[in-house]
Amino acid sequence: MNFEITKKVTSHVREAGNVRKLSVAVLIDYKRVENEDGDFVFEPRTEDELQLLEGLVRNTVGYNGDRGDSIEIVNLQFAEFKEEEEELELFFGFGKNDLIKFSEVLVLGIVALLVILLGLS
Repeated sequence: MNFEITKKVTSHVREAGNVRKLSVAVLIDYKRVENEDGDFVFEPRTEDELQLLEGLVRNTVGYNGDRGDSIEIVNLQFAEFKEEEEELELFFGFGKNDLIKFSEVLVLGIVALLVILLGLS
């Protein structure tokens, strides 16, 4: 008997994913600097700071110029949001959020009561 193997099996193992091109956009807030009056004003970042940040981003994402990767860093002032005004007392000193939570508990209690009463009959 001859047990010769005439079939050759080749397995190729690849990582799950292949990056063809990488495009990264980074938005950086202005610096908040206190002026002579004690107020905070917004100042754009210097070109040196932007270059340092771009180098940091390049190292972080694995930038490869031969692959055609691109990095864009933009320096803009972020939107400011006003703090919420003091909550109004609507009913017996409770605010809007308190009344919503109370109504949720009340509705859940009624549903639980109905399930118990209908389940027993």
